[in-house]
Amino acid sequence: MTEKLTLKDIEDWLLIDKDDLDTESTKHPLMFRDVGRQYVFAESLAAKAKQEMEQRQAVVALDYRNQAAEDGTKMTEEKLKNLVRSDIRYMEACSDYNEALKKEAFWKNEVEAHRHKGYAIGNLIKLHGDEYYFSDNADRITSAKKKVQEKRNKKKKGE
Repeated sequence: MTEKLTLKDIEDWLLIDKDDLDTESTKHPLMFRDVGRQYVFAESLAAKAKQEMEQRQAVVALDYRNQAAEDGTKMTEEKLKNLVRSDIRYMEACSDYNEALKKEAFWKNEVEAHRHKGYAIGNLIKLHGDEYYFSDNADRITSAKKKVQEKRNKKKKGE
């Protein structure tokens, strides 16, 4: 994917045109593939950001250890841990890692949403094949829904 996707594009991908199920069923696998690729890419960026954060943590810790050795001061592990955590270099790496995790989670969610879209398309095709959307069947369904609603209303009123 060379073009930049917007949130609107991604949301539009989840819409299903019930009147064009043949197109929906043929384009969905391609969209699912693209979303899956974005997830894998985001996952790899998160792994890289984690590695960079851990490397930055080690470099910062080494800097503080060396500084303490030069000064001839003792440094406890707890003090070192606190200094590293409050160092701007480490904090920036943590921030980058958290952003990468957010993007990974976003794309993971999109993969799941597109998986469900595939199920929905399959169910809509089945319903279409069962003539669920034809007018006389729709009239029967509407009538049945009205009867169910009337029964519920009667139960609520205590009749």
